[in-house]
This record gives sequence, structure tokens and C-alpha cells, in this order.
Amino acid sequence: MNKVFVREILNMCPPLSLHTNAKGETPLHVVARYGHVRIVKALIKHAKSSDRQQMRDFESVVVRDSEATKQMLRMRNKEKDTELHEAVRFRLLEVVWILIKEDPYYSYSLMKKEKLHFILIANKRQCCD
Repeated sequence: MNKVFVREILNMCPPLSLHTNAKGETPLHVVARYGHVRIVKALIKHAKSSDRQQMRDFESVVVRDSEATKQMLRMRNKEKDTELHEAVRFRLLEVVWILIKEDPYYSYSLMKKEKLHFILIANKRQCCD
């Protein structure tokens, strides 16, 4: 999958990043499950640019939480899983680290379901050294 292609599609129709399929999965769920790191980064970058545009539209100088980014990162499918659950389940540690970095406080609240902390500790040296 090509990140330039994804960016072009999102530029034509920005809300597509939050649309879900029949299983309630967003594009981020799907690419996280299959370990498409560049597309994960492109989707997050798109959400961040939406946040910056909203801040300009409201002429806000106050730094606030990234609402579009948080919304995308926290969406759950019909099984109540986030994209972080998908990445952990398939042991895609680079994707896991990207998602945790983008929303660290929420990510750690998900640990119970997937025992994320054990997986991260056990595999820390395999990723991002």
C-alpha cells in the first residue's frame, strides 16, 4: 500500500479516515492489524493536520489536546478493540510503539485486555532500538 495514494484519497475526502466497515473497523484498525507502518503514520499525520486546521479555524492560540487524533486512535470496532489491540494481538511492535507514542495515557489503560505490558517488556529489544 502506498502512503502517497492514501494521502491523496484523504485529501479528496478527509472524513474517510473515520469511516468504518461492516466490522466497525476504521482504516487504522486494518492497517495496524497488517503492520503497514507507513500507512499508520500517514493516517495519524492526516488526523493531526485536521486538528491544526480546526485550531486555525477557531483562531485558537491555546494549546489543546488533539481531538481528531484522539478520536481516531480511540475508536473501537464491534469487538470493542482499538487498533492498538490489533497491533498487540499480531505482535506488530513498531505499530504498537507508534500508537502508544501518539496517545500514551489512553493506550496504557488498555493493557488489561491484551496484557500489553508483558509483550512490550518481552519484545522491547526487537523494536525501535
